[in-house]
Amino acid sequence: MLRSADLRKYHYFSTLSPQSLDALVERLRTVKFLKGSVIVKEGAVGDEFYFVSEGRLEVTKRTRGGQDAKLAIIGSGQGFGEMALLTCSIRTCSVHALTDATLYALSKTDF
Repeated sequence: MLRSADLRKYHYFSTLSPQSLDALVERLRTVKFLKGSVIVKEGAVGDEFYFVSEGRLEVTKRTRGGQDAKLAIIGSGQGFGEMALLTCSIRTCSVHALTDATLYALSKTDF
């Protein structure tokens, strides 16, 4: 079970007050993905912000030539998906699970 103290390890939330962290925990949901799962697809509408509890994820972007270019590997303590929410735009990259992964999701409305 996620506790507000667990959120302090994420730089996004490190400066929030204990009361704000408690409120945030109430709005998060835990989602699990199996190795190989597509978590975010490039070009899709962004409806959630994610941060990683456990697992390793690969971020890719389609090149003009139609191939997937690897941009980053992300893991525990890192988040993704905020740009589509902040700019009300489509997802600019895809994210795939390299391992089984547990993420916390925050809806666009709560973000």
